[in-house]
Amino acid sequence: MTRTQYTRRYFTTCRDIQKAVAIAAATGDYAATAKALNRLIHYGRKTNQGGDWHRISLRFRRWLKKPESELPNQIFAIGNDKLPFVAFSTLPVVTCPGAGACRDWCYSFNCWRNAHPFFRQVMNTLLLANRDPRIIEAWDAIADGLDVRLYVDGDFDSADTVRWWFDRIESRPDLRVYGYSKSWAEIETQTSYPINYTLNLSSGSIW
Repeated sequence: MTRTQYTRRYFTTCRDIQKAVAIAAATGDYAATAKALNRLIHYGRKTNQGGDWHRISLRFRRWLKKPESELPNQIFAIGNDKLPFVAFSTLPVVTCPGAGACRDWCYSFNCWRNAHPFFRQVMNTLLLANRDPRIIEAWDAIADGLDVRLYVDGDFDSADTVRWWFDRIESRPDLRVYGYSKSWAEIETQTSYPINYTLNLSSGSIW
């Protein structure tokens, strides 16, 4: 087996375990997420995959056991020349009620090869499911006048989440917020929309 074949096999099998972590995180259950993560850590040891993945996995598991402690990642990713905006993401598919055919080819899975984006998505999914006030604190700390992309990965998981974010956006009229979404049914339940939010409809939905 070549190194390329081994890498593909590793990430295919690893992704199945990552999906189990994602399903647990989508429920907002820290203990269930830690249990699923144990499988990922064990798999990494079994296949002799160390480095950043092992170190970051162990650190993240410690946080899961004490989620009120310091966050293991920043909630909002700060952009660069390639991505010149502030970005928020959650886990793909498990937070996407409007996802259709895209469940099979979602580009967001590609970044799961890297530990940092995967665990940021897991963390944000848990924090949002529990309406952790640290999201609001991080939101309020964004510098004035910036562009914010809401859900680079993931989507509005419910009408309640849409309203929660719309309230946040309305509280920061200085920010220019936009995003792509397939959660059309959830968005349509709203009776008011922030004037500083631009919605782009995303393909691959069930609608």
